[in-house]
Amino acid sequence: MQPIRLFCLPYAGGAAHIYRDWPRDVPAWLTVTPLHLPGRGLRLRDPLEPRWDRLIDDLAGSIVASLGHASDSPFALYGHSLGGLIAFELAHALRERIGREPVWLGIGGCPAPAFQTVENAWLTCPEQTVIAELERFGQTSPELLANREFVEMILPVVRNDFHLYGTWRARPRAPLAGALHVFGGRTDPATQDLASLDGWRSETFGAFERSLFDGGHFFIDAQRRALLDTITSSLNLIGLLRSRRDRIEQPFPA
Repeated sequence: MQPIRLFCLPYAGGAAHIYRDWPRDVPAWLTVTPLHLPGRGLRLRDPLEPRWDRLIDDLAGSIVASLGHASDSPFALYGHSLGGLIAFELAHALRERIGREPVWLGIGGCPAPAFQTVENAWLTCPEQTVIAELERFGQTSPELLANREFVEMILPVVRNDFHLYGTWRARPRAPLAGALHVFGGRTDPATQDLASLDGWRSETFGAFERSLFDGGHFFIDAQRRALLDTITSSLNLIGLLRSRRDRIEQPFPA
């Protein structure tokens, strides 16, 4: 099996650590590489980045640097919610800048471009509006949201990430060439209309697949094992198909 590197992007307000358990639960041919966003985790001292162009420049550079001398080896991207939009933008950016695309793009909990809505007031809206949105998602406990120190710590990151999500605009571009696999939670209001997931189909010329899991928006945590098994199986199929194609394309000895 040809090795594949899987770069992972977190949801809004999250950091690379949400993928900390993934590397130990995947086969040896798959290398999980969480990407560190500015202003959190290992990059806590870096300023938050509310602009899409600069964020994608930053992260595309991280991917190219991580690939290093293995720049011709296959790689894949997975992102959840906001991370899905970032992964999608990175796939296009890498095609434009280095002439390569991911062999597989995974997008979880994120409606297709036609279903995205514009919300551009997150950086300036009242604090309670941001807290109410966090309460709606149900991922952060009421006790933490009642803790003033905790709220002051996370508020800048959450505002920044909600702003990114709300100001993303689809641009007319040729569809990608690689496989695209979308994932949704069966009770996630963001993607309960399955058309919002199936709408991603038009974004690639490659294979398209949709998988659903029990739970809401954060099935990435609640169904981590099932999600990771599905991703691994999907990537395994991509790897096998690539290996078979490479064998077929090898010239016969003279």
